[in-house]
Amino acid sequence: MHSTLGKRYILGVRRGTGRLGDMFLAIDASTGREYTAVMVHNPSANMAALQAGFPLLASLQHANLARAYEVSEFGGKTIVIYERLEGETLADRTATLREQPIKSSLLPNYLYQAAQALAYAEKFKISHGSLDSSNIFLLPNGRIAISQIGLRGLLERTGEERPMYTRQDMAALSQVIDALWTTHGENDDFERTIFRMQMGDEETGYRNFAALVSDLEYMRANVRTTALPAASGRTGVLGGKTPGAVNTAQAGAAAALASLYFPDSGRVIEMEQTGEFIVGRKHHSQAIIPDIDLTDFNAYQWGISKLHARIVLHADRAEVCDMFSSNGTFVNGTRLAPETPAPVKHGDFILFGKLKVQFLQYKEEDTSPV
Repeated sequence: MHSTLGKRYILGVRRGTGRLGDMFLAIDASTGREYTAVMVHNPSANMAALQAGFPLLASLQHANLARAYEVSEFGGKTIVIYERLEGETLADRTATLREQPIKSSLLPNYLYQAAQALAYAEKFKISHGSLDSSNIFLLPNGRIAISQIGLRGLLERTGEERPMYTRQDMAALSQVIDALWTTHGENDDFERTIFRMQMGDEETGYRNFAALVSDLEYMRANVRTTALPAASGRTGVLGGKTPGAVNTAQAGAAAALASLYFPDSGRVIEMEQTGEFIVGRKHHSQAIIPDIDLTDFNAYQWGISKLHARIVLHADRAEVCDMFSSNGTFVNGTRLAPETPAPVKHGDFILFGKLKVQFLQYKEEDTSPV
């Protein structure tokens, strides 16, 4: 049975309950687009304060944060409309660990994604305050996304200052990740990181999420230069820049200068020469064919535009530039402004729409990671 939220939304099935409110499916009556509606538990929520502070919350754009779109009052209830996240919550995933354990090697990446999102929000003096496994989602492509960030701060805001819950969020995130970890003892560095996140003081713990991200990046740098595919293990090559061609590598082919590694499938596309490579998906109607055609990677489903982005490869550096794509290009979680080149280095994660890629750059003489 459905009910309506004002004139715009149809309220659908209940999706769960979090600390701040009940979550429902909400459908835009005019477009059919699906959202998540959070019906706030707090009956005394200050609607004027919520509406005054909400534009900053709605302006947050990060690959690992659910977008906030609207706050309204319907029938005496405070409703916040968020992006609907496909996938399962980490609460759901924790409940199935006995039957389907998570590979311990994935957990540092989950933590890194969540920490990046929270560090990004910190720049705007926004924290979560109600973080738990019910509002952290694991999406089908392996991406972590956090919902309802900043909402508690708006609900409890007094005057111009928004309360910050950094230490509370840090401890909560460590507990969520620790609950997914079924093979303790395999990664001492990661175990120490989880322990430090639970410390309540700056001397032994992390003072903020930016410090945690920095620590995780150091750990990842030490791992990825030895664990990621080398040029000799390539599965696809872009050599003479034949438009749209991703060719099977041949023995004796030239060593790559850089590669795109797809962690979800283990596939690699290599770039053997300097120059500009357009990333997108091929369509029979287009005049310009992308150099790196991601059609075989389910590009349409991952929100990749026909001409999505371009990678400019120099001998000693590389850049990526969004080409006014519909769903954006992100480097390490930060969305790029269209037609604004951004540097990428070895090991950086790029999201073309929602397709995750890792950029690898090699030394020209020996194809080892830069």
